[in-house]
Amino acid sequence: MRRWLDKLLPFTSACAAFCQGWCAGIVLEGQSLLGFSLYALLCGLGLMVIYLLLGCCWIRWRIGEPVELLANALTWFFWVVAIVLFLALVLLNPDPWRQVWSGAGKSVCLLIAALWLMLLFSLYRFGPRVQLGVTLLLIAAVLAGVAWGIYPWLIPRQLNLHESASSSVTQGFVLTGVAVVIPVTLIYHTWSFWVFHGRVK
Repeated sequence: MRRWLDKLLPFTSACAAFCQGWCAGIVLEGQSLLGFSLYALLCGLGLMVIYLLLGCCWIRWRIGEPVELLANALTWFFWVVAIVLFLALVLLNPDPWRQVWSGAGKSVCLLIAALWLMLLFSLYRFGPRVQLGVTLLLIAAVLAGVAWGIYPWLIPRQLNLHESASSSVTQGFVLTGVAVVIPVTLIYHTWSFWVFHGRVK
């Protein structure tokens, strides 16, 4: 049973990552979730690849020498695949990025380009912790760019944020819950990370 579960875990993790990217691609294109789309397919693959890049950096940091050479080689490979997929997605659906670039969001586009180059430099020069940090910043910058590019739409050209907004009572209830849950979650994860911060032996 353990052998089969060891095989099932990476498969289900890959499916979860792919589905997140697929759904994001479908929403950005404004299509039905049941429809096939090359853009959504590449979004799913892109998210899987960026997660694999993060995973390689994490493994290098937490495990070290036993797997460092292989993890380092895979990190370079996933960086190349990730930037190719990112450029392909920009070319397939350039509208959000045109909106960002035409407004005051040029700095976001320049930041994303700088973070791609900084990640490449960190793979060459720095350790896995720096690589993890730069990769997380890159993910945040890309999400900010996409959000800026589709604003005020929730689903481009179909549903905007004002039409989809809940009532003020519902928003206040959710905000109160988030104000309580998020700090507790951050405190818990910070504490658990500190407890297990050493390398795996």
